[in-house]
Amino acid sequence: MNGSHAGSGLVLARLSEVLFVETLRRYINSLPPEQTGWLAGARDPVIGQALALLHKEPAEPWTISELARRVGLSRTRLAERFRHFLEESQWRIWANGD
Repeated sequence: MNGSHAGSGLVLARLSEVLFVETLRRYINSLPPEQTGWLAGARDPVIGQALALLHKEPAEPWTISELARRVGLSRTRLAERFRHFLEESQWRIWANGD
């Protein structure tokens, strides 16, 4: 490989990641306010923070109580907000551990 192509694969890989993230960000921001689901939940400040914690620390033995404490809400309010964005069946599966 000559010097003019050195690192081009890495640059292309990073560029594709940036384009994907920006496309996803624009799509999420274009969702109507009444939209529900995981992507709409990610846009909500509290649910987005909770989802980020779950993904950042997947090995953590999360409970609803601990997650609520970390995002600064009561268990009840966190559950209400999750239910607003997620289907009841999805919430029950996730919340079953607390």
